[in-house]
Amino acid sequence: MSRVSPETGTPAAGLPDPVPEAEAEERYHRLMTTQQPISLARNQRWVGRELEVLVETRGGGAGEWAGRSFRDAPVIDGSVLVEARGTPLEPGQFARVRVTAAGPYDLIARPAGEATRPQARRPRRR
Repeated sequence: MSRVSPETGTPAAGLPDPVPEAEAEERYHRLMTTQQPISLARNQRWVGRELEVLVETRGGGAGEWAGRSFRDAPVIDGSVLVEARGTPLEPGQFARVRVTAAGPYDLIARPAGEATRPQARRPRRR
């Protein structure tokens, strides 16, 4: 989602009474707050499934990469964050990954051939 600003040469650029910047910002944040749980629910449907990802850049830690799948447009959409501890990856490479977690914007994945770490379990309440 983005805020709209006048662009020269477009019909909307000449419209009177533009929305004040403060109100546009407030509307944007309200919309994003509404959209986050919807996006999270849609992303959670991918947990456990495999995707092909175009590896683009290194992530923040050792063996971490960021890339995108068929669902992700550059700049405006989220990323697939790949935790490739035992699989060498390179920018520009396509990698088959299994989604292990999801956030409102990004998916977390591991290369499909790597064993997944066991999920931490919370003790049951009695």
